[in-house]
Amino acid sequence: MNMTIWAICLTCIILILTESNAQESATREELNNRMLIWHNEVRTKLLLCQLPGQPQAKIMPNLTYDPELADKAQNWANNCTSGHDKNEDRKTSNYSYVGQNFAGSYYFQQGFNLWANEHTFYNYDGNSCQSGKMCGHYTQVVWANTKYLGCAYQNCTGNPNFPWGNSIICNYGEG
Repeated sequence: MNMTIWAICLTCIILILTESNAQESATREELNNRMLIWHNEVRTKLLLCQLPGQPQAKIMPNLTYDPELADKAQNWANNCTSGHDKNEDRKTSNYSYVGQNFAGSYYFQQGFNLWANEHTFYNYDGNSCQSGKMCGHYTQVVWANTKYLGCAYQNCTGNPNFPWGNSIICNYGEG
């Protein structure tokens, strides 16, 4: 009996450890389809005045996929580096200024939610963020002039300089 309990406990521990190291993967097309859905959901909520603490947007076009933006995002994601690259490195034939969001996360939606949930810290009237908080990722997600999106990721597991699993990058045209 004691041996059975020990085996069950050991199995549970292994399952917990395996789950905690699980990491999401997807093709570029799958990732961009999901990111477009998540971005457009937040943008639609803002347009319909359904985003708590935020005023209704007057215009908010749905985003469309741009493969060149995704290529540039992949170039940066491959580095497994925290933060953003330079605008010069992400300019495309269509956009002289390209916005960018970065997240390090094992899960894509969790990375996106880090950006979207910044709305709770953003003050539209003052175009400001609560002291000590970040809002720039959220404002990029809902920037009304942005019409195109291209995202990419790199599995950075095992990189001692990048402990967050996936490097997730989205580029926005015009940023």
